[in-house]
Amino acid sequence: IVAVHGLKGDAFKTWTSKGSTPDKDVLWLRDLLPKDIPTARILTYGYDSDPGKVFESASTNMVLHHATTLVSELHYFRRYPNDKHRPIIFVCHSLGGIVVKRALIYSSTCNISHNPELRSIRVCTSGILFLGTPHMGADLARWGKMAESLVRTVMTKAWIDSNESLVNALGKNSETLQNITDSFVGLAPEFQMAFFWEELGTNLGGLTRDVIVEKTSAVLEMPNAKKAGIHATHTEMCKFATTRAPGWNMVSGVLMEFAAGAPGRVAIKWRQLEDHEYLDISWKMEGLINQRRTPSPRRVQGSPKIGSVLLEGAQQQHLTERKLLEAPPAFFKPNHLQENKFFCGRQKELEKVHRTLSDKSKGIVLISSITGGGKTHLARQYFFSRRSEYSGGVFWVECKDVTTGKFSAEVITKWYCAIADELRLPETTVTTTPEQTVMDVVAWFNKKSDWLLVLDGVDIDHDSQYSTIAGYMPRTDAGSIIMTSINPALAGSARLGSPYPLALDPPSLDEAVAMLAHYSQIPSATPSAEYTDLCRALTCLPLAIHAAASYIKETQSPVADFLKKYQRGPFVERRYLEPFHVVFDRLETGFPQAAALIKLLSFWGRGAGGGVPHLMLWWGVRPLHRSQLVKLIAREANRRPADLDVSISQCLRLGIMERGLETGVEGLGGDSGIDTLRLHPIAKAVCVARMKENKELEKWCNLATDVFCNSFEYLDSRRRRSSLDDDPIRKGQDVEFLLSDYARYLTHGIQIMDSIRRYKLPSSERLMEVHSRVQKLTNPDDVSAKVERVSMFLTSGSSSTSGPDLDSP
Repeated sequence: IVAVHGLKGDAFKTWTSKGSTPDKDVLWLRDLLPKDIPTARILTYGYDSDPGKVFESASTNMVLHHATTLVSELHYFRRYPNDKHRPIIFVCHSLGGIVVKRALIYSSTCNISHNPELRSIRVCTSGILFLGTPHMGADLARWGKMAESLVRTVMTKAWIDSNESLVNALGKNSETLQNITDSFVGLAPEFQMAFFWEELGTNLGGLTRDVIVEKTSAVLEMPNAKKAGIHATHTEMCKFATTRAPGWNMVSGVLMEFAAGAPGRVAIKWRQLEDHEYLDISWKMEGLINQRRTPSPRRVQGSPKIGSVLLEGAQQQHLTERKLLEAPPAFFKPNHLQENKFFCGRQKELEKVHRTLSDKSKGIVLISSITGGGKTHLARQYFFSRRSEYSGGVFWVECKDVTTGKFSAEVITKWYCAIADELRLPETTVTTTPEQTVMDVVAWFNKKSDWLLVLDGVDIDHDSQYSTIAGYMPRTDAGSIIMTSINPALAGSARLGSPYPLALDPPSLDEAVAMLAHYSQIPSATPSAEYTDLCRALTCLPLAIHAAASYIKETQSPVADFLKKYQRGPFVERRYLEPFHVVFDRLETGFPQAAALIKLLSFWGRGAGGGVPHLMLWWGVRPLHRSQLVKLIAREANRRPADLDVSISQCLRLGIMERGLETGVEGLGGDSGIDTLRLHPIAKAVCVARMKENKELEKWCNLATDVFCNSFEYLDSRRRRSSLDDDPIRKGQDVEFLLSDYARYLTHGIQIMDSIRRYKLPSSERLMEVHSRVQKLTNPDDVSAKVERVSMFLTSGSSSTSGPDLDSP
């Protein structure tokens, strides 16, 4: 049993309950536990856990340093023959649990060619008790506050005051520390685990007492894990003065239970490791054969062989005694990618994916949707649920850098190198370049059959990246590929093998309510009207539902309270909707005109039918001064002149906008429709929040007002010039535009005026005058007159959205 202390802890004091005199101190690891588990060897591990070092800029390296040292120290402490297979149970307090998780991750990365002796720590670990360990959970933003509270429990006020910059920076490494938890989840099923949380608050100064690590952070949702609260503060929950102390019966009882089952569990894990090593040697020997030019002349009839290599001595005897194992189908994925035990809906989409991949004439499916639309969740569900049907193995490759959220060829290359290692490709050696390794992996796919490859996050936004991703894609006549992307334009691309499109719509309202009820984890919660109203407000977007559920779970607030807060102001901060902010970061740095277009449209309403007619936008942009046009109209590389459609296409590539033909409009016959742009309301809310933070609301609201007024004035001038030859309205006839055309202007005008009032921006007389004119046209005095009405937004297919030569003086 190995005890690991937490922040500013001590190998002995952390576990010691103070008595009236030093001789009456109780170190329960020494004074109480041996009576319950007399056969256990009880150890305590100490390390430098000063907050100034744990939370400095290199804190993640410090955690790794402590973790690798723990593994090495423990291994060599157990260096004697009778100790190697001795089971291990860890007892961790606070941040000591993070060190232990990282240590087991490190031990799991050791293999037959890299520190193989250190694997024994992971293999021998049978159980782990976490006492107040912050596993963080979904809300990384709370880590900074929690870490600050942890520091305040162990450091003096004078130290905190003199290290204010450090305390303020405690949240910077939250994502990396969360990655430790994510990676550990892949190992967790190997261990018996128990999670304990504090029930009493700690006095951090002042009149209030706060719980340092809340239950929601102290407990990982693992099957069969034990969970219990200890009626003590964060620092006292790991100290037991007597066997009657709060929490002792649970902690001691769990340790006894874990210790009783540990020998059998560890024996099974050792057998599994030996089988894995056996396969490893077999595959490596087979690899040697593939590299030999001539077979070995040494042949003995009846001798066991792998390929054409003759095994002699101990290896031959070992293989004679055991039947050569066949390698199971490969199951390659990141450690943090786990099966979603709760997955509802999307059955039609899953069936469509399977039907498409079963058709060898297709072989590639592109799952696309707006950011946060559930692409990865759908691909993951198919990956796990259909895994057994692919005899050639299943492979999951992430295509984005987790730190930037951007498509990264370097990241894909690293995953392909890991696949090569997993497959033990004989062509790959230590001298092989990463580029050659990628080619080797692609060649392996091309030679094999019945495999599934998932490329998650192919969010490419430049034409040059098409060729980049194509270099990682094998032929699909032997296997199947799923791609996920926010860019629907990848569908049908010949360079990518003509992926079959699967555009995801939001889940149904019932499915969204079920998701919210499950992920919020409110005890005895029965979905009510508030659930339905909240899901409607969130437009049933899976990412938004997860963010809302995380907040509700973290604060244990009723859904009705959250709904009221959301209606007052949407929760659009980066910590809730990180993927949307990543997209806006990419727009602002790489496509400034597209970003400007989104900012402008964020002040417009959704409009009749749900969007903005393309022509309505163009009529308003076209009259702008050149200094304003350059902000909105972009050009592709080597393309002139600049074009509004280029800016729109950049938005479409990043899944932040949709464009389609709106049909079924009253007054339009047949299959006629209106080319319409749609901006998702959550994307709009995120954009407004970013403009507000950057103090840009007035600037972009003014431009949105100018474009809106320009557009209506152009429409009104066309109405008054019905006799012009180039007008679609026939000369000499009494013709008017559809009332729905005017209703669109009314919707967008009202939305702009509401924004001006809400954000207390300067009013616009021009906007008020245009709004008044629109109102009159929307509600004419005489609607009974027989007037032929047509839509001004119908296009003939020859309209141009090109701007002037923006490089000319």
